Amino acid sequence: MTDLICRKSMTRCLTPGMCSPHGGCRPEDSHMRAIRSLRGDCADLIAERDQLRAEVAGLRTGYEAYERVNAELKAKNDAIRAAYMASGEREHELRVERETLRKAVTYAVDMFSRVSSGDGSGHADIGRAVLRIAGAALGQGEQS
Repeated sequence: MTDLICRKSMTRCLTPGMCSPHGGCRPEDSHMRAIRSLRGDCADLIAERDQLRAEVAGLRTGYEAYERVNAELKAKNDAIRAAYMASGEREHELRVERETLRKAVTYAVDMFSRVSSGDGSGHADIGRAVLRIAGAALGQGEQS
């Protein structure tokens, strides 16, 4: 038995003889087999297209998540960089402060050295004590 094709829907006739208003059904020929094959190919391509669309949507979602994480990491990096720069500025301030204190202590030691080299023996004890304190403050240990 040959397959009949409906002239209206161009698909296999399910009810032979019922399509008379449309010209009836006719036997399937090579052109109809080619059309049926192309329809099958088209359905496969549509399914593949839908699968690729879903895959692209998943990749887009993943990329958006990557962008969010990347932005968060950049913000953290900027915060760390700012903290590092601030610590460098603080370190510079501490160096300046330490140098200022060093100069002040050196001046005080110099002044007390002058006082202790005078004629009073008590002044010499004060001078030696100040020299020991100044030396310890400068990180040089005790001075005598």
